[in-house]
Amino acid sequence: MSTRATKSGASAQSEAAQADNADAKPRRRSNWWRPRNWRVRSRLVALIVIPTAVALALGGLRVYEASVSTVTHAHIEDRAQVGVLIVDLANQLGRERTASAVYISDNADPDRRSDDLRQEMETERAATLDLQSTLNARLDDMGTMDGDLAQTRLAAMRSQLSTLESLRTEVDSTRITVLPVVTKYRTIARSLSDFNQTIADETNDTELREAVRALTALSNARDQLSYETALMGHSLARNTMTGGISEAIDSSRARYENEISNFIQAASPQQRAVFDENFTGLEVSQVSTMRMRVMYRADRGDPLTNVTPNDGPEDYAAIADTALERLNTVETSLAEGIAADANDLRDQALVRTIMDLIIVAGVLLAVFILTSLVVRSLVRPLRTLEDGARRVAERDLPEAINRMQEAGTAPESVKVTP
Repeated sequence: MSTRATKSGASAQSEAAQADNADAKPRRRSNWWRPRNWRVRSRLVALIVIPTAVALALGGLRVYEASVSTVTHAHIEDRAQVGVLIVDLANQLGRERTASAVYISDNADPDRRSDDLRQEMETERAATLDLQSTLNARLDDMGTMDGDLAQTRLAAMRSQLSTLESLRTEVDSTRITVLPVVTKYRTIARSLSDFNQTIADETNDTELREAVRALTALSNARDQLSYETALMGHSLARNTMTGGISEAIDSSRARYENEISNFIQAASPQQRAVFDENFTGLEVSQVSTMRMRVMYRADRGDPLTNVTPNDGPEDYAAIADTALERLNTVETSLAEGIAADANDLRDQALVRTIMDLIIVAGVLLAVFILTSLVVRSLVRPLRTLEDGARRVAERDLPEAINRMQEAGTAPESVKVTP
């Protein structure tokens, strides 16, 4: 075999190989997405990246859900703390309502009413303004409420509270009667109670939702009792009761009993225990007894006071205020308990978020380590094979041929290209 022939054959084989490669390239380009057409390095990278990306996506979703839960319960805690302030403000509005009703009862002409009663009313108004200012500052700190319902109720509450000033002006300078006044106060108090229902809007915790429902029912019951107290105080101060006021008191008492029933149904055993422990005693039962006695006298057209001992407006005010204070104690306790429960839920959500982060980080680390070990176990034999092939081609085979040539066992014309 001549050297020229060898070169010609090698050239022909090279051209044929190039032609085959030219034909194969389009096919490989068109099927590049198939793993069997990937290079070894690409396959190894995919072996690391794909499991890591899946673990990262699933873990990130879990952490995101836990983070959302933490933020949601933080908002619930903020609203629950606002709820405590709302309870205080609603009770104070009840005291202001009673003082306004008694002030109106003194004389239809605002210029001829008692200065002492005016001073008592102004004292209650000042206390209301302080609590209202505190509530507004807290709401401003919270910023925008989440949820359309919460924003609607917040706007309604602010709107109702803004009407207080005009209502006070009417009480001070007009011949307004008592029913429109106490009814307007009830509308304002109801807006406060409605806003407190948004405490549990964003939570799936059943116990917290039921606790808020119980608080709402008790707040409505307390407002009905305060409404009744204002009308009773007004009538006793005048020693007479109109038919409209009598009907309003009967209606208020029916609503009060209905709300107490709603509270008992929704309240937890702990909440009922607080109610039973505080809203009991002689003063509480005397409120109903004195109301029934006054209503009986009004139906007969008899004088309402000075018939029996301790039946004057001051006597009724004393026992009614005691009953309302005890109901206020229960209401405040429930509101603070809800705030504490919301805080616990927020802490639990935060702990879950931290634990999820740790678990996700651990899973990612484990996936990375395992895939790295697998890749290393695959790469090491390939590297060993590559190093052996290079050693044979570059050193062992040329040395063996040289030894054969030196020993005269191979033709001189044999040439090896490493």
